[in-house]
Amino acid sequence: MSWIAIFVSYVLVNNLVFTYFLGLSPVMDTTRGLREGALFASVFTVLLAVTTVLARIVHLVVLEPLKLGFLQTLAFVLLAVAVVRLADYLLQRVAPLQRQRFEPNRTVMMAQCATVGMMLIVVRNDYSVRESLVAGVAAGIGILLATVLVAGVREQLDREWIPKPFRGAPIAFISAGLIAMALLAFDRALLINLFG
Repeated sequence: MSWIAIFVSYVLVNNLVFTYFLGLSPVMDTTRGLREGALFASVFTVLLAVTTVLARIVHLVVLEPLKLGFLQTLAFVLLAVAVVRLADYLLQRVAPLQRQRFEPNRTVMMAQCATVGMMLIVVRNDYSVRESLVAGVAAGIGILLATVLVAGVREQLDREWIPKPFRGAPIAFISAGLIAMALLAFDRALLINLFG
């Protein structure tokens, strides 16, 4: 696949939130406001870009030559923990007020899960380092898209009457499911035909 196809694929078709359900909890938590969601997604984009490139390099330079493929998941988990904790520390130093708005432990844990998931996806698809970078940035932009869409829907739902059993999380998950179904229109075959 070309870089453009990889980019569009991870923004729309293989969106981490709507396709793999990775990072869904932080997206649902941070979509109370568009500003917090955009900050979260921006940090997540940088995290995914850095970790996917590092994962590919670790896989090519360390795991594959030393025949340590069986340690891949463990290596990626440790790498994700280190990078996410570093990003959390930097965010706490640079923007402590915005950092306090997130639920610290759960958001960090979910970010690590999504990061490990994306690292495994990049290695499984045998992307080059550049393709891994494109996929990581695209996955982050896909999370930004998911955050903006879910925040917009939630803001609209706050103004509408909703039956009591569906208020809160149930209607948010139903809305996320409907958004995911809408994104299915951009399937892999369409992308391959459009971008090669």
